Amino acid sequence: MFTIYVYVLDTLADWELGHVISELNSERFFKKGAQHVSLKMVSYSREPIHTMGGLTIVPDCLINDIVVSKTSMLLLPGADTWNDPKHVAVIEKASEFLTLGAAVCAICGATAALANFGL
Repeated sequence: MFTIYVYVLDTLADWELGHVISELNSERFFKKGAQHVSLKMVSYSREPIHTMGGLTIVPDCLINDIVVSKTSMLLLPGADTWNDPKHVAVIEKASEFLTLGAAVCAICGATAALANFGL
């Protein structure tokens, strides 16, 4: 199984994730017999987050629960709150993924957050 950790944070730009998570979750375009993908919503706390579009997402796990491996991936969406210091822990986790040679996907404001950290 392949695990994709989707970082959720307040003001998450929910439309940026729509297509990718729906197709990964449904697996409708996967090759027959392809490896299963597990999506995990991860955050800095277990409190529900509120997206820009008004959706409420309850995280499945915390940053410390992320298993960094070549069979996992980190997906960082855009948001208006990336400058908040509470997100440093997930950026450090992204660095672990990259050091291992695993994938980190960043969208919009998350790219700037990674760049500001030197990644």
